[in-house]
Amino acid sequence: MRKIKIENWIEKSTDLDGTIVETETSILNLIKLMLNVPDEQGKGLTGLDQFRTFARLDGAFKVAEKSNILELTEGDWVYVKNKMEKNVPARWGMIPEAAQAIEDFMGAEKQEKKEEKKKDK
Repeated sequence: MRKIKIENWIEKSTDLDGTIVETETSILNLIKLMLNVPDEQGKGLTGLDQFRTFARLDGAFKVAEKSNILELTEGDWVYVKNKMEKNVPARWGMIPEAAQAIEDFMGAEKQEKKEEKKKDK
Protein backbone atom coordinates (compact mmCIF):
# COMPACT_ATOMS: atom_id res chain seq x y z
CA MET A 1 0.00 0.00 0.00
CA ARG A 2 1.25 3.49 -0.86
CA LYS A 3 -0.21 6.71 0.53
CA ILE A 4 0.24 10.02 -1.27
CA LYS A 5 -0.89 13.33 0.21
CA ILE A 6 -2.92 15.32 -2.31
CA GLU A 7 -2.03 19.01 -2.58
CA ASN A 8 -4.09 21.28 -4.81
CA TRP A 9 -2.73 24.30 -6.64
CA ILE A 10 -4.02 26.95 -9.03
CA GLU A 11 -2.82 26.74 -12.61
CA LYS A 12 -3.14 29.85 -14.76
CA SER A 13 -3.57 29.77 -18.53
CA THR A 14 -4.77 32.15 -21.21
CA ASP A 15 -7.86 31.57 -23.36
CA LEU A 16 -7.81 32.27 -27.09
CA ASP A 17 -9.46 35.64 -26.42
CA GLY A 18 -6.72 36.60 -23.94
CA THR A 19 -8.77 35.93 -20.80
CA ILE A 20 -6.72 34.53 -17.92
CA VAL A 21 -8.25 31.30 -16.65
CA GLU A 22 -7.46 29.86 -13.23
CA THR A 23 -7.98 26.13 -12.74
CA GLU A 24 -7.54 24.19 -9.51
CA THR A 25 -5.56 21.00 -10.12
CA SER A 26 -3.70 18.24 -8.27
CA ILE A 27 -1.64 15.10 -8.83
CA LEU A 28 -4.92 13.26 -9.47
CA ASN A 29 -5.46 15.32 -12.62
CA LEU A 30 -1.89 14.70 -13.78
CA ILE A 31 -2.25 10.94 -13.24
CA LYS A 32 -5.53 10.89 -15.18
CA LEU A 33 -3.83 12.65 -18.11
CA MET A 34 -0.99 10.11 -18.15
CA LEU A 35 -3.38 7.17 -17.92
CA ASN A 36 -4.89 8.31 -21.24
CA VAL A 37 -1.62 7.48 -23.03
CA PRO A 38 -2.09 4.00 -24.54
CA ASP A 39 0.29 1.22 -23.55
CA GLU A 40 2.74 0.03 -26.18
CA GLN A 41 1.29 -2.66 -28.42
CA GLY A 42 1.70 -6.08 -26.84
CA LYS A 43 3.04 -4.66 -23.57
CA GLY A 44 1.31 -3.87 -20.32
CA LEU A 45 -1.98 -5.20 -19.01
CA THR A 46 -4.58 -7.12 -20.98
CA GLY A 47 -7.90 -5.40 -21.65
CA LEU A 48 -9.67 -7.01 -18.70
CA ASP A 49 -6.72 -6.46 -16.34
CA GLN A 50 -6.55 -2.82 -17.42
CA PHE A 51 -10.33 -2.48 -16.94
CA ARG A 52 -10.05 -3.78 -13.38
CA THR A 53 -7.01 -1.61 -12.62
CA PHE A 54 -8.79 1.51 -13.89
CA ALA A 55 -11.90 0.64 -11.84
CA ARG A 56 -9.75 0.38 -8.68
CA LEU A 57 -7.94 3.63 -9.53
CA ASP A 58 -11.25 5.40 -10.08
CA GLY A 59 -12.44 4.30 -6.64
CA ALA A 60 -9.16 5.41 -5.04
CA PHE A 61 -9.37 8.81 -6.81
CA LYS A 62 -12.93 9.37 -5.55
CA VAL A 63 -11.88 8.64 -1.96
CA ALA A 64 -8.77 10.84 -2.34
CA GLU A 65 -10.83 13.79 -3.58
CA LYS A 66 -12.59 13.79 -0.20
CA SER A 67 -9.76 12.70 2.11
CA ASN A 68 -6.77 14.35 0.34
CA ILE A 69 -4.89 11.04 0.65
CA LEU A 70 -4.47 8.75 -2.36
CA GLU A 71 -4.13 5.14 -1.22
CA LEU A 72 -3.02 2.65 -3.87
CA THR A 73 -2.23 -1.04 -3.71
CA GLU A 74 1.37 -1.82 -4.54
CA GLY A 75 0.42 -3.17 -7.97
CA ASP A 76 -1.67 -0.12 -8.86
CA TRP A 77 1.04 2.24 -7.64
CA VAL A 78 3.65 0.44 -9.76
CA TYR A 79 1.35 0.62 -12.80
CA VAL A 80 0.86 4.39 -12.40
CA LYS A 81 4.57 4.91 -11.59
CA ASN A 82 5.56 3.11 -14.81
CA LYS A 83 3.10 5.23 -16.82
CA MET A 84 4.59 8.36 -15.24
CA GLU A 85 8.17 7.33 -15.93
CA LYS A 86 7.40 6.83 -19.62
CA ASN A 87 4.91 9.62 -20.25
CA VAL A 88 5.38 12.61 -17.93
CA PRO A 89 5.85 15.71 -20.11
CA ALA A 90 9.23 17.33 -19.51
CA ARG A 91 7.63 20.79 -19.42
CA TRP A 92 5.77 19.85 -16.22
CA GLY A 93 9.18 20.12 -14.56
CA MET A 94 8.86 23.89 -15.05
CA ILE A 95 5.69 24.01 -12.92
CA PRO A 96 6.97 23.85 -9.32
CA GLU A 97 3.75 22.45 -7.85
CA ALA A 98 3.41 19.76 -10.53
CA ALA A 99 7.09 18.82 -10.23
CA GLN A 100 6.79 18.48 -6.44
CA ALA A 101 3.56 16.44 -6.71
CA ILE A 102 5.20 14.04 -9.17
CA GLU A 103 8.30 13.67 -6.99
CA ASP A 104 6.07 13.05 -3.95
CA PHE A 105 4.18 10.35 -5.87
CA MET A 106 7.36 8.68 -7.13
CA GLY A 107 8.91 8.73 -3.65
CA ALA A 108 5.84 7.44 -1.79
CA GLU A 109 7.01 4.92 0.78
CA LYS A 110 5.51 1.47 1.06
CA GLN A 111 3.15 1.20 4.03
CA GLU A 112 2.78 -1.99 6.02
CA LYS A 113 -0.75 -3.20 6.54
CA LYS A 114 -1.98 -3.03 10.12
CA GLU A 115 -2.74 -6.78 10.10
CA GLU A 116 0.90 -7.53 9.25
CA LYS A 117 2.10 -5.43 12.17
CA LYS A 118 -0.25 -7.23 14.56
CA LYS A 119 1.01 -10.64 13.42
CA ASP A 120 4.61 -9.64 14.10
CA LYS A 121 3.85 -8.70 17.73
